[in-house]
Amino acid sequence: MLCAVLAGQFLLMAQAPPPPPGEPALQAPYRGPGYWKPHRGRRWASVGAAEPWWEQLNLTPSQMQKINDIILEHRQEAITLRGERTRLKSQLEAELLKKDPSMSKIKSILKDISEVEYKLRLSSIEMVFEVESVLTPQQKQQLMTLFPGMGWRTRFGNLRK
Repeated sequence: MLCAVLAGQFLLMAQAPPPPPGEPALQAPYRGPGYWKPHRGRRWASVGAAEPWWEQLNLTPSQMQKINDIILEHRQEAITLRGERTRLKSQLEAELLKKDPSMSKIKSILKDISEVEYKLRLSSIEMVFEVESVLTPQQKQQLMTLFPGMGWRTRFGNLRK
């Protein structure tokens, strides 16, 4: 109990103080489509670039909106699929912890997990091709040059581990 109280006090001390009354809280600026995982660094920025890839392609407002919509749709589908995968992994863990686990049930759950992971990867690859369909041929070519090595499709199609 004492540890929990001390830990709670530590967390309270470690938080930044609220902004003074009348001043807005600090907020990260909008950085364009796909910049939804800032904790992963420059995931959506091209290698060694000073600005993100979408700024280097000179996208029109219409293209930016379409790409934002594609990414949002993919993100919503991915959240659903990841939730399903988490649920299935919990079922697998529960079955493995039983005194007499059923091997047929374990196989069935593993098959379901594989199916969900397949759908997740396929969704990511489909997103890449949908984004490419919004770009002009010149923008597609420029995008390929921004991501040397494995390239754009493998970088954002979740083909790298």
